[in-house]
Order: sequence, then structure tokens, then C-alpha cells
Amino acid sequence: MRYIAYIFLIILLVTIVMITYVNQDERIIRGNAFLRVNERVITKDEFNRLFNEQKRSHVDRDEFINSLITKELLIQEAKRLGIDQEEAFRREIQDFYEQSLIKTLLDRKFSDFNIEVTDDEVENYLKAMNKTLYISVFSFKTKEEAEKGQLKNGQTRVVAFMDLSQNLRYKLLNPEPGLITPPIKAGGNYIVIRVDRVVEERLHVTASEEYRKKIRRQLLEEKKRQAVEDWITSLRKGARIDVYDEQSEEVKK
Repeated sequence: MRYIAYIFLIILLVTIVMITYVNQDERIIRGNAFLRVNERVITKDEFNRLFNEQKRSHVDRDEFINSLITKELLIQEAKRLGIDQEEAFRREIQDFYEQSLIKTLLDRKFSDFNIEVTDDEVENYLKAMNKTLYISVFSFKTKEEAEKGQLKNGQTRVVAFMDLSQNLRYKLLNPEPGLITPPIKAGGNYIVIRVDRVVEERLHVTASEEYRKKIRRQLLEEKKRQAVEDWITSLRKGARIDVYDEQSEEVKK
């Protein structure tokens, strides 16, 4: 009899503790909660942060709350169906995470580069627009071969500066006879361009301020691309890279 009373007392004490804990938890939630959707509690601080992050969308407060409720209901339903545990979903999350990580890294790297375009560079571009270039193009299998500078058996071409790709315009921004570009990636190979002759047309280019800004933006983007390319090259040089595939012998390291 005493044993049964003892068991009953323990159950009663546990029940009282649980009720007290639940009531206390409910008071804590009510005191700091802004929104509750089933078991998901969104605190006031969390809501304010989310609402402030989307202010550019010009969504009013009530509309945002409704969208937040809908979003949470959909997330809970997806979890109930086990979608968050599916391999395809996990791969998508991993891909998104990696892309976001790379984007954040590149954004920070761009800030570190502190890249600018000078007025002289813009002027050189404007002057080059009237020029026709006689060039020799030398092709190499690897960047190392191109850097050795053995310029033999090149293909001669005549091309207007403005017919070049944006990348090549940047490399030949101030074309003069004898100018030799650094190695340029072209498909699976590398090329080096030598300027043999420059012919300037007797035309005067009048560029508006808006057009000058456009040129400056183009040159800035090209400079950024080149800076990232050089940085990635340095990363590759400092890394151990092993390709265990007989069909991938031409992978550039």
C-alpha cells in the first residue's frame, strides 16, 4: 500500500513540475513572441530583422506577416512530407550554399582589389577606336610555353580595333608596333599577340560624357575579370592538384 502511495506521489510531483515548466515556457514565449505557427515561434527580434531586410520591396506590415505565415506553413508541410531529407533536395542546398559562398568571397575580393580606371585609359580607348592593327597571333598548348616567348610561325591578320573582343581591346588598349600581349586563354589553348603595324584613320571621334562613362564601366569590368583570373591562377599555383583520369591529361594546373 505504501509502495502504491509512493508511486502516486512521484507521478503527482512530476506532473506538477511539467505543468509549471509548460506554464513558465508559455509565459516566456508570450513575452518575447511575435508570431506562432504551430510549434514554430517567431520572436519580436526575429520578425523585426526579417521585416527590415525586405523594406526595399515596399510590402506593408500586414502583408508581410501574412506572407511569413504562408511561408512557415509551406516549410512545415515540406518537412512533414520528408522533402528536407531527400537526397536531391540536399544536393540543391549544397549547390546553393557553395555558389553563395563563392559570390561572397568574390564580392569581398573585389573590394580588396581597389580597382580604378584612369582618364588616360579612357582616352587611349577612344584613340584606338580609329586604328587598324596588323598583328601576328601565336598559338601555344600551355601557358608555360606561351610565357617562354618563342614567337614563331604566327598567323598574320589585319583587324580594326573595334572588331576585337572586349578582352582583346583591353589587352591592346594602347597599340604600338612591337607590343606583345601576355598569354591569353583561347579555348583549350593560349595565344600571344604581337602588334606589327598600326594604321590610324583620319577620323575624329567625339565622345559624349555618357559614352565615356560606358567605356569606363567596360574597362572596369575587364580589369576586375583580369584581377580575378590572376588571383585564381595564384591559388592554383599554391595548391596541390591531382587529376586521376587518363583522359584529362590536358587539364591546366
